[in-house]
Amino acid sequence: MNSVQKIIKFSVELNRRPSVYPAQVRPLCGWRNILWRLGVIGSSPERYHGLGYGNISIRHPDEPSSFIISGSQTGAAAELGADDFVVVDDYEVAANWVRARGLINPSSEALTHAQVYHCLPWAGAVIHGHCPELWRHGDELGLPSTGPTADYGSVALAEEIAELCGRLPEGSAGLFTMAGHEDGVVSFGRDISAAGLVLLDALARAYGLPR
Repeated sequence: MNSVQKIIKFSVELNRRPSVYPAQVRPLCGWRNILWRLGVIGSSPERYHGLGYGNISIRHPDEPSSFIISGSQTGAAAELGADDFVVVDDYEVAANWVRARGLINPSSEALTHAQVYHCLPWAGAVIHGHCPELWRHGDELGLPSTGPTADYGSVALAEEIAELCGRLPEGSAGLFTMAGHEDGVVSFGRDISAAGLVLLDALARAYGLPR
């Protein structure tokens, strides 16, 4: 079993063919570059055993029931191209199953993104990052959180996200932490800019907390 297989906790049915075009992911790549430079997405020998972390997605512009997400273990790359993204067309939380098309396996957090899109039909973008400042100070910042026993990529986490999304006001960008996933945070919004800005705003507030 390779490292990618160990990280992905769901079953992937992948139609391996080019499926994402540069124009579709240009804004996504711009925001991903910002988050990579901030360390919210990335890979480091000092963090998480050197594994890549963080992922980013948008609802497919032409197929709203699908979404485009960065591929598994792409965190180390400073910049991504179209072939580093994959289209997720279908999923089943209870079966821990994802159907996708592209040249790379979808991120290990694909079910998290899928659940947000399913529960919030107006959401157009989702960011999953690793941010110790937000994760440790979520209570002080008033951020909602999933439970400590809901591990990443798990059915339990997807179910908790559904419950959390049901309490959110419709149409507004949001952010929550993942207590069962070290440093994990998820932001979402109508588009990638809204999802990115709500995360940056929370990060600025975290840096402003008394030390």
